[in-house]
Amino acid sequence: MTDQPKFAILESFTWNTEEEYIIKKSIRNLDSPIIEHNEDARRRLKKIGKKCLPYIIEAIENNALTPDCISYELPEVFALFKKNAVSFLIPYLDNPNEDLVDAAISAITEVGKPAVPILCEEINTENIVIRQKIIEILGSIGDKKALPVLIETLSDPEESVRSEAEWALEQFDSSIYDQILPLLNSDSIHQICSAIYILPRLDRDKGISAVIPLLKNTDEEIFDSLFRSFSFLKPIPVDELLTYVHSENTQELCVVLNILANCEDTSVIEKISHLKDHPDDGVRETAEWAIDMLTESRDKTPLII
Repeated sequence: MTDQPKFAILESFTWNTEEEYIIKKSIRNLDSPIIEHNEDARRRLKKIGKKCLPYIIEAIENNALTPDCISYELPEVFALFKKNAVSFLIPYLDNPNEDLVDAAISAITEVGKPAVPILCEEINTENIVIRQKIIEILGSIGDKKALPVLIETLSDPEESVRSEAEWALEQFDSSIYDQILPLLNSDSIHQICSAIYILPRLDRDKGISAVIPLLKNTDEEIFDSLFRSFSFLKPIPVDELLTYVHSENTQELCVVLNILANCEDTSVIEKISHLKDHPDDGVRETAEWAIDMLTESRDKTPLII
C-alpha cells in the first residue's frame, strides 16, 4: 500500500481545521442578535451534520452560550439532526448542568415521533434519572407506539419511575382508557395502584366507576392508592363515596372518611355524623377528625388508623 501523498495529508488537515472553525463560529452565531447570522449558523450546522454535536455540548459545558440561546435556539438546532441527535443526547439527560439537561429534553421532544423507537430501546437503562427523563419525553411526545413500554414501566421497582410513567400516561387522551383498564387485574400490585390513579384522570366517570369497587379490597397499598387518586381528583367524587359510609368494613370506612375530609363540602358532615358513634375506635376517631376537617381550616394530613 503506497503512502498517502504529503499534499493530501496537508489538504485533509487544512479542511478539518477549517471545518472546526466554521462549526465553532456558527455555534457562536447562534447567540447573535442579528437574525441573518443566526439563520446562516443553523444552515451551516445542518449542512455539516452530526459532527457538530460534540462542539455544541462543549460550548454549553464551557458556558460559551447564553441561557436564552440554550433554552430557545439549541433545541431547534439539535432537532435538525433528528435521530442522530437523540442517540447522542440521551446520556446527557443525567448531567450536573441543568441547562444542558433542559436543552437535551427540549431537543429530543422537538424531534417528536421519530425519536420514540430510540427512547423505547433506551428506557431500560440502569440510570434511574435517564429512565425518568425518557419517560417524561415520551409523555410529552404522546405517540401511542410508546404505550406498551410506558405501561410496562408502571411495574418498575423505583417509585419515582412509576410516578413519572403515571404522569406520562395522563398526557394521553381518553382513547387509551381501554388499554389501562385491564391493569386493575394485573399480577403487579404496582400496576394496579397506578391504574387506580390514572383511570379517573383519563375518563372521570368511567374511571371512578371502575375503581371505586376496590374499596372492598383489603390490601393496604390499594387503599393508599384510592386515597391518593380520589383526594387529588377535583372535584372529589363525593356522591360515589357516600354510598360506602354504611359499610361494615372498618378499613374501608376509614379510607372513605379520609378522602371525604378533603372535599370541602360541608353538607357531607350530616351524612357521616352517625359514624361518630361507631363501635370501632378507629372509625369513630377518623369520623370526628373528618368532621373537624370539614368545619375548620386545619392541616389536611390524613389520620392513619
